[in-house]
Amino acid sequence: MGASAAGQHSLRIAHKSGDTWKSVQPDFVFVHKDGNGQVRPSIVDPHSAHQGDSVPKLKALAEYADAHGDTFARIIAVGVEKDGVLYGVDLKDPKIRRAVYESPADTDSIKRLYETYGTKYTNVPGDL
Repeated sequence: MGASAAGQHSLRIAHKSGDTWKSVQPDFVFVHKDGNGQVRPSIVDPHSAHQGDSVPKLKALAEYADAHGDTFARIIAVGVEKDGVLYGVDLKDPKIRRAVYESPADTDSIKRLYETYGTKYTNVPGDL
């Protein structure tokens, strides 16, 4: 099975990893009506904290939220599973973005970030 590639119409968020430019392609972009009846998109990007590219991708999403967050109803990074619950962080929150920027680039720091700022996103079905 080969690596997936971004399609022509994919949302691609650029980020630099060392000297190389890469991109994040959020897994889900939902479009829905908000409380005011306006149609708005939301980004939900599940990405496990233990994966090697977690920190640069999370920081890239935070930067994207800084630049374009007003366009979106939600920008949620889902990344930690504990006791059958998936936790996400709300990257539209400036306090959480600041914590992401200040977080060291290691798995334990990212897990602590989700423990400190994460909220329950959903339960993991027992039969998965």
